[in-house]
Amino acid sequence: MLKFFFLGEPRILVKDKDISNRISSKAVGILAYLSAHCGEKVSRDRIASMFWNESSRKSSKYNLRYTLWSIKKELKEEGVEEEIILSPDKETCYFVEGGFWQSDVRLLEEAVNKINEKGATLQQYQEILELYGGEFLQHISLRGNPELDDWIIYERERVQKLYFDGLILLSRQFSNMGQYSKGVNCLQKLLYINPLQEELHHQLMELYLLNGDRIQAIQQYERCAEILRTELNISPMEKMTEFYYRIKNGQERGTPLKQDEGFHKNINYFVLGEIVEGVLDTYPQLVKQLPEDILWELAKLVPGIERSINRLPLTYHSQDIEKLRIFKAATFLLREAELQGAIPTIKVVGTVDKVSLQFLAYIAAKFPHITIPVETI
Repeated sequence: MLKFFFLGEPRILVKDKDISNRISSKAVGILAYLSAHCGEKVSRDRIASMFWNESSRKSSKYNLRYTLWSIKKELKEEGVEEEIILSPDKETCYFVEGGFWQSDVRLLEEAVNKINEKGATLQQYQEILELYGGEFLQHISLRGNPELDDWIIYERERVQKLYFDGLILLSRQFSNMGQYSKGVNCLQKLLYINPLQEELHHQLMELYLLNGDRIQAIQQYERCAEILRTELNISPMEKMTEFYYRIKNGQERGTPLKQDEGFHKNINYFVLGEIVEGVLDTYPQLVKQLPEDILWELAKLVPGIERSINRLPLTYHSQDIEKLRIFKAATFLLREAELQGAIPTIKVVGTVDKVSLQFLAYIAAKFPHITIPVETI
């Protein structure tokens, strides 16, 4: 496996062997540029003029040919037989798409896209924290024309924003999960890069408070105030200051956003939650067998399940969609339970709540063979 690290100090690894000291700075820059345009034909003239702007056209094209040859030579000496840069004609070249190479920039892009599309796993959380090693092509000296300088600056800002977006999204999702310490870690890393972003300080105060750490929340405000006074000669915004005094006076306890509250706190789902909990108590092995998306829906009814799974939850703006997802997840659980044996009897004190009655009617209409014994006492 060929690995390119363009974030932070650039490195090139072949089967985990670092060959960076054998690759020139301009060769690293060309690899970064072509991999960013992977699969696209790029004009050789354009690359030559970007990286050897001070040379004549003939010299710059020769320098490009030699650099591409040297890259190929070094990789072949380490056993990389696949061509990574192809030249279909004398005028263009392109970076090959394939599974034999990877770059930290591409992996970061893929991780954030997956979080946006499907929710995140704890593995992706670790990936994002580990992938961003620093600025794009940090500490690398490339003398080119303004177009090259502009491209490097653009990539640095683009990748940093990607990293910011990923960590902010993760911090919110960990807050939804109740894993506040991981959310705190995300925001701390963002503040290390941009300590002047006041909103990050405010969000960090909220997470500290939700985690029961009132002293850290107070100290975070004081750190923010000191940074803003020293760097910009301004004070924190009024909203943040009011929040600080409410915490200091014991008026702010830290409550999650209403839209993120678990369904298990809603009495309307009480009996359905009892059904799910009863089945899992009877057949605990099902927790390891159920798909993660099913477990997350069930965890909204039985919060203890959250400790057994790795995927972050998806939230829905429509309560009807949320309810249908929960109904389908509970049905999936019941069908799996039937394969294990009988569904346990659920004893309910008083009447069955409205939503749970809707669920029982849903089961009776769509899956009449499933019998859920509910006993009111």
